[in-house]
Amino acid sequence: MSLDKSLNDPHLQQFIETETHKQRFQFLIHGLTDKCWDLCVDKPSGRLDHSTSNCLTNCVERFIDTTNFVVNRLEKTHSFKCKLQKLVLNRFMNILISFRKC
Repeated sequence: MSLDKSLNDPHLQQFIETETHKQRFQFLIHGLTDKCWDLCVDKPSGRLDHSTSNCLTNCVERFIDTTNFVVNRLEKTHSFKCKLQKLVLNRFMNILISFRKC
């Protein structure tokens, strides 16, 4: 199979997309673990005490909340930019059409 055909293979594209999502998730978990562990764990021991467990739980929940907020904000910003681009394009087209009529 040639490289061009391989790149257009839907199964290969799905596989690449799945692996990319896995990689992003692992990167997220690794970063989250580093941040929350450094923040909450003073000294490693055989088990987590109640306050450390609560700190880790709160850290993870705030991280998820913040991530969701940022993603939602970016989606809204992207949506607004797309709407603005369409509006500008429509107005530009109307101006061109009006010049053609002259």
